[in-house]
Amino acid sequence: MSSHCMVIPGEWSSGDGGWNFIIDKNKMSRTVPVRTGMNLSELEANVLKEFFAGTEIAPLTVLSYWPPNTKELVTGATTPPVIMTNVQ
Repeated sequence: MSSHCMVIPGEWSSGDGGWNFIIDKNKMSRTVPVRTGMNLSELEANVLKEFFAGTEIAPLTVLSYWPPNTKELVTGATTPPVIMTNVQ
């Protein structure tokens, strides 16, 4: 079964004793398809295809995860990012 994941472009910065996510205001948030059993490389490919379609060389992309059951992103909490990797 396929589902979708909202992707918000931006970057994490640390300072003032916490972490902040600065949204890239020049790019819009988008949804990308995800499915059970999908690996990280496939997810990255979907993100790059959605944001950089038609671009020959996509920039280095780092994916971070924000748990869906938290409101910290909108309340300004200082939780650090969780980076997703293929390293086991």
